[in-house]
Amino acid sequence: MFAQDGALYRFGSWVVNLFLLNTLWVVSSLPLVTIGASTTATFRVAQQWVRGKDPSIWEEFWKSFRQNFVQATLIWLFISAIGAILLVNRRALFYTGSPGTLLYTLQIIALCELVLSVVYSLSLLARYHMKVGDCFRSAFLMTHRHLSTSVSILVLLLVMLWLSTRWPSLVLIAVSLFVWIVSFLQVNLFDRYEN
Repeated sequence: MFAQDGALYRFGSWVVNLFLLNTLWVVSSLPLVTIGASTTATFRVAQQWVRGKDPSIWEEFWKSFRQNFVQATLIWLFISAIGAILLVNRRALFYTGSPGTLLYTLQIIALCELVLSVVYSLSLLARYHMKVGDCFRSAFLMTHRHLSTSVSILVLLLVMLWLSTRWPSLVLIAVSLFVWIVSFLQVNLFDRYEN
C-alpha cells in the first residue's frame, strides 16, 4: 500500500505535483499581467501529464512561460479588458433594477463565452505555437464545435469555485487541478485535429 508503486503513493505524488504546479502558477501570476503566461505554462505541464509523460515541472513550466509570454500576455490583457467591460455593464444592469432582462442574460452568455475563450486560447497556445489572432479564431471555433466539452468546462469551473468556498484548503491545488481536468477533457479534441 505504501510502496512506491502502490496506489496511495501514486495519489500522494499526484497531489504533491498539483501543489507544486499550483505554487508556480501563483508565484508567477503575482504581477497580474502575467496570469496568461503562467496559465499557459500550467496547461503545458498538465497536458504532458495527461499524455502519460512525466516532465520536470520546474523546467517545463518556465520553458513554456518564456516561449509563450508575449502571445499569452496579449491574450490575457485583451480578454481582461473585455471582461472588465462586461462586469461593469452587468453591475450597472443589476443596480438599475433590471437583472432579469434580455440584456442581462446576454451579458451572462458573453461572460461564459469569454471564460471559454481564455481557457481554449491558453490551452491551444500551450500545445501549439500560434499567432494571437489564429489562437482566438481556433478557440472560438473549438468552443462552439465541441459544445459538450465547453459546457463541461464551465460546469467544472463552477464546481471548483463552489468546492473552494466549502474547503478553503482546496485553493492550494485548485488552479492546477482545474487545468489538469480541462487538459484531460481536451486531449482527444487536440488529437482529432492533429490526425
